[in-house]
Amino acid sequence: MNKHVLVAAGVLIISIVIVANVTWARTNDFSKTPQKTLRGFEQTCIACHGVNGRRGSADGVPRLASDPKRYLIQQLDEFADKKRQNALMSEIVKNLTPKQIVVIATYFSQIHFLSTVPARRIRLLHISKFKRRWVIGKEIVNHGLWAKAVPRCEACHGPGNTGFFNTPSLAGQSAKYLQAQLQAFKDGRRPGGVDGVMSHIARSLTVQQIKAVSFYLSILPDNSKYKTPARFTLAPSIPDVAKGFFQPPLEKEAPTGEFGQSVRFGYLIFTHTPLFARNYVGDNLSCTNCHVDGGRRPYSAPMWAAWGIYPKYRRKNHKINDMGMRIQGCFRFSENGSQSTSGHVPALNSKVMIALKSYIKWLATNAPAGVKLKGQGYAHIPPPRKRFSITRGKVVYANRCAACHGIHGEGRQNIFGQTVFPPLWGPNSFNLGAGMHNVKTAAAFIDKNMPFGHPGILTLQQAWDAAAYMDSRPRPPNPKRVANDARAKKY
Repeated sequence: MNKHVLVAAGVLIISIVIVANVTWARTNDFSKTPQKTLRGFEQTCIACHGVNGRRGSADGVPRLASDPKRYLIQQLDEFADKKRQNALMSEIVKNLTPKQIVVIATYFSQIHFLSTVPARRIRLLHISKFKRRWVIGKEIVNHGLWAKAVPRCEACHGPGNTGFFNTPSLAGQSAKYLQAQLQAFKDGRRPGGVDGVMSHIARSLTVQQIKAVSFYLSILPDNSKYKTPARFTLAPSIPDVAKGFFQPPLEKEAPTGEFGQSVRFGYLIFTHTPLFARNYVGDNLSCTNCHVDGGRRPYSAPMWAAWGIYPKYRRKNHKINDMGMRIQGCFRFSENGSQSTSGHVPALNSKVMIALKSYIKWLATNAPAGVKLKGQGYAHIPPPRKRFSITRGKVVYANRCAACHGIHGEGRQNIFGQTVFPPLWGPNSFNLGAGMHNVKTAAAFIDKNMPFGHPGILTLQQAWDAAAYMDSRPRPPNPKRVANDARAKKY
């Protein structure tokens, strides 16, 4: 058939679909429609997004079922404003009212989706090209590329990459669709999200890596809701720190036997502390919130640099501290352990303590002892040009931080109470005795590590101001001072 005839036929079909959808949008009053049953919508959109939005009719069309409501609203708004380029969607959405958009997004977000990996995709893994993509994609999705400041996908897209708050579900999506969206982020044809995080991530990936990530995500089953963290490998398979920094062990160096079990348990405690050490945690923070990427990231107090400097004297408690005592201090202040169910920190001979020390010791394998390693602790940053300001920090926080950490610093949790974005103040955050309740420490952390997924775009002044605002907000009291006050009252 003549290619011009095919093009004309395609244009005609698109025109008919646009007219039909516009007519549907204008003649349906969604405000009177129950949110769980959107009568007429399935018939209109089934051709593209599948029944109830559960599966796109073509490989490049996304499924919408179970995507977060907030994310769907944002995307429909961007189509209406033509920030996202799609002639058909823009034409449809421009005729919808804000209330109609909310109802549509609510409808799709409430549809349960449980994907099964098609057999044809499994068969692709027997082809060397696709097997190679699967291996590369798995590495990037599960561990990120931290040398390029690319975090693992689950950090923002929730457990199992099934979507969270304002980020879409990636598991089981069309590979062609995912690839097209990453390329659009890379080319600047799609808004890059808060602080351009997705644009930064996409630009950090090669074309081959984009294909690999898209393919790997497409064959991940969306196992609905993850009650426990998806347990991936202990460490990356490729070097994950920039040149010049100590390289902690990789997956191939993971220990076996009893020590290996202890290391793996320590990793789970470190990355999901309220879940695996719940008796000693009085807030919603995990160790990895301050020691990024499971304690591997330079300038976020990495564990491989900490192990070799203990025992050492600490002015905080006027004692020679070994690593166990130092960890107890973290539980007491950063984890607010006095408000935990046990009311105290883990004992030095407890299973939790032994596991954490095992994991930290393993991270420091081959690291020189008694030497200050590059990337140790938090960076030494110069003072701000102007004195840091709580007022300016409030503005920085609202514009650059609240999207993830909440307007009131409350953080964000999934439906099972697992913290995805940590609280920065309030009853579920670190207490007044924590090291992060020091403007200089907090500013240094923010300067090198935030915004998550695109660090370094804040000015030094903004980092200081944001830290000042965060540390000015209310939080639990310092248990040390509470104890001292109690003793004073007793006498």
